[in-house]
Amino acid sequence: MSRADRMLKYLCLFVTRSQAAAACKEGRVLVDGAPVRAAQEIRVGQRILIRDRMGMHEMEVEIHRVPERQVPRKNVDEYATVTRRQREPLDGVITDQTPGSDK
Repeated sequence: MSRADRMLKYLCLFVTRSQAAAACKEGRVLVDGAPVRAAQEIRVGQRILIRDRMGMHEMEVEIHRVPERQVPRKNVDEYATVTRRQREPLDGVITDQTPGSDK
């Protein structure tokens, strides 16, 4: 078992542990559908849902192994699998950036 903020940092999902803790405090991190505290223990088999501050991006990760320390980015797949990524465009934002597309 590992604290949620440490787990998020160890799996390269956040750059710093304090950023991970802040995301937990803001309610942007859910474990098995429920908001999580930074100090809450994470176990194998649990699913972590992470939202960005704008609410446009979501990522769900399933934990396979609990890391003891920072995991190299190339080895993260041994510990967790991204089960879902979702990106929603903002209403009214031009997504086609080809020249002349605004005419």
